[in-house]
Amino acid sequence: MKRQNCSARDYPELRIMYIMLNFKGLSKWLLGIWLALQISLCLADNANSIFLVASEKVQDHTFRRTVILVTYHKPGWPVGVIINRPDREVTQDNNSPKIFEGKTHFGGPVSPNILTFVFRGAEQSNEALPILPNIQMSNSASLLRKLTALSSWERNIRIYRGFSTWAKGQLEHEIARGDWLVIEADEKSIFDKDPALLWEEMHESASRKFYL
Repeated sequence: MKRQNCSARDYPELRIMYIMLNFKGLSKWLLGIWLALQISLCLADNANSIFLVASEKVQDHTFRRTVILVTYHKPGWPVGVIINRPDREVTQDNNSPKIFEGKTHFGGPVSPNILTFVFRGAEQSNEALPILPNIQMSNSASLLRKLTALSSWERNIRIYRGFSTWAKGQLEHEIARGDWLVIEADEKSIFDKDPALLWEEMHESASRKFYL
């Protein structure tokens, strides 16, 4: 599937809405509704997730130059993990005997003592949420122990310390002011690409399309 850029300022209709918001006093809630509809159009028919790519205007040290895998399993309440920021700490799940030194990423500022993980698996687990075809997300310590007991776990699991979330309507507002570019999530970017290069690749692609 061809990756599409779903930036609020990339679609002509959203540019019009953005201008109206700033110069004609259009209600912010109306723009938020419109943005939510546009985000839903970015999701594949069989997926529940998107990538947020931080724009250059985001200078907060937590989210600067980040790519965030976000899922919408409760309408209006997105949750996700930063997939391109290595964890500088040695992380130990208190409920697991394993220490994942050098194998975790910083997922976000919420609950940094909890390990959230994304894994490949065709069989749906009742301890995980489906986010893409054959890909699930969970923070179950028992499931993590089970999966990491397999010899192939390093190829099929990505582990994150903490996660990111937004209040209802907050993300739509941040997209409207140009903080984020929104593109379809895909398996290859999560598991196979170099996390250190993800932001540059995605931001360049999205920005090039924006300035055409």
